[in-house]
Amino acid sequence: METISMVDLDHGWAVGGRSDSDQHIFRTRDGGETWIDITPPEPSSPDGSKQVSAAFHSAGTAQIAYWYSDPAHAPLVLSLWVTFDWGASWQNAGQRYFSDLAESPPLLQFDQDGTGLLMVRFFVGMGNHAYSLLGSPDGGQNYATLLNPQDTVDTCQRSALDLIDSSRAWLTGSCPFLVVDGALLEISQDGGRSWTPVRLPTPPLTPDALQAVLFCEADDPQHFSSRESQLVVRCQGDLEEELASFLYRTPDGGQSWEVLPSPGGGVYFLDALQGWAFDRTIAWTEDGGRTWQPRKTVIWQGAFSFVDAQHGWAVARSAQEIALVKTIDGGASWSLLEPRVAAP
Repeated sequence: METISMVDLDHGWAVGGRSDSDQHIFRTRDGGETWIDITPPEPSSPDGSKQVSAAFHSAGTAQIAYWYSDPAHAPLVLSLWVTFDWGASWQNAGQRYFSDLAESPPLLQFDQDGTGLLMVRFFVGMGNHAYSLLGSPDGGQNYATLLNPQDTVDTCQRSALDLIDSSRAWLTGSCPFLVVDGALLEISQDGGRSWTPVRLPTPPLTPDALQAVLFCEADDPQHFSSRESQLVVRCQGDLEEELASFLYRTPDGGQSWEVLPSPGGGVYFLDALQGWAFDRTIAWTEDGGRTWQPRKTVIWQGAFSFVDAQHGWAVARSAQEIALVKTIDGGASWSLLEPRVAAP
């Protein structure tokens, strides 16, 4: 199992498969104890290199993009699927072809009303990057091109995409040659057809730390209302070492910012006040990141999914070992699950 996305205490989605096989889609109805393979009827690849990017939702809806992880497969082909009934049936949304080589997995984001964006990121040479952006008005059944790579070439790398509603979206990343500290935020007000860069405050680093930083990257955007949002800015040194991490919060759509120290790693919030930071030490906040309490130090890295302040799951990785674990106390302790795959 590679990733997990639980929607309540019992129901959830997962992506996984053997190391030598294409990735499959699974669902659970008993909190992760049992999983049903609900993979769409996508033709398998002879070398087992097809991977999945997905957007999973609580109402049994999921949008899927199959793509080749092997760069030798060019041009890039995305095979698109959507389900509205927890994978009992799938609709084929067609294929999309791209002449450039993708540098990272496609990004899929959909809101509750079925408006979605699909981004494919490319490295186009000479230090330049680009992306294609497609939009869907109907839950992933149809897509239209919003931006082509020739419209988006620059030296910036995009890290995450997040929708506020059918018109507004955020795009984060790093742009060390165009922005002083590298952290990039762009906001769209027209459904992704155009993007306006937002100048983020410079991270409050000491002079010595600033000299050691190679670049900073904005990531993990999250919205709590039409105006109140946050993101994380991580500053890295040599060998991708994370030197400092900060939580940027805005009450007014990005016009003003509060910058707070963050424990590091990925960040996920249940609401504007309660959330976690997921590094080797899992930390918890109840005041919007102004103070943090360590919950658990672990020897693994995880792909996490929480449904409330107490109940969460993680796909835990340590070296070549992978395990599914669960917490019922907000991450203070974790128990091993031994999931089995059942017949549909």
